[in-house]
Amino acid sequence: MQAAFYILRLGVLFGAISAFALFSPLQADTLATDTDHKEVQIPSEFGYTNDALYFPGNPPKSNSKNIAVILVHQYSSHKESWIEFAQKLQTKGITSLSIEDVGRRDVLDAIKFLASKDYHKVMLVGASMGGGSVLQASAQSEGKVEKVVLLSTTSATAITDPKIAKLFVVAKSDMWGSDSYSVFEETSDPKKIIEYDGFAHGQDLLTGEYGKEVTTLIIDFLMTP
Repeated sequence: MQAAFYILRLGVLFGAISAFALFSPLQADTLATDTDHKEVQIPSEFGYTNDALYFPGNPPKSNSKNIAVILVHQYSSHKESWIEFAQKLQTKGITSLSIEDVGRRDVLDAIKFLASKDYHKVMLVGASMGGGSVLQASAQSEGKVEKVVLLSTTSATAITDPKIAKLFVVAKSDMWGSDSYSVFEETSDPKKIIEYDGFAHGQDLLTGEYGKEVTTLIIDFLMTP
């Protein structure tokens, strides 16, 4: 009985220590210091702001080619849905910005925001509805977009600028996949479409059966000169 009581007291003691470690200010400060991104507000010319997550990669250098990636999520998703992918970009030294509101105007505002940080060329990654916004914004980007990745894009005006490299990714059995094929046909070179088996749509392509392969494909495309 005495031994059992001793073990119980030890359990209470270790539980208290664990709780202190979890909730102590020291631990909170450590977590805050280790963060790999920060929340920012992107101003719009119409007076509102768009929340976004900013993932800094290598800092821009003068007289160098400074490029960042804008991540545009699909319908009913949110800016946090890109965190894992953005962190993978960071390991390659690539800066990215994941925006909450994903209309055409929001993408253009994000391009201006990055320009204020000396990223004067951007690459856009859009999923489903976000892909449609990427298509529309690219047409009005005034030469600031260098590459575009479209995951199961919805239908929108095709990109005809030959200076923009385009990568389409789609699942063969995606019930909305026909939009990707029709936009691809109308898009000018340089362009490429990669198909995968299955039904995955939009950002699900990054987490499904071929998620690792799709992620590597996109990052290689973004990093290739």
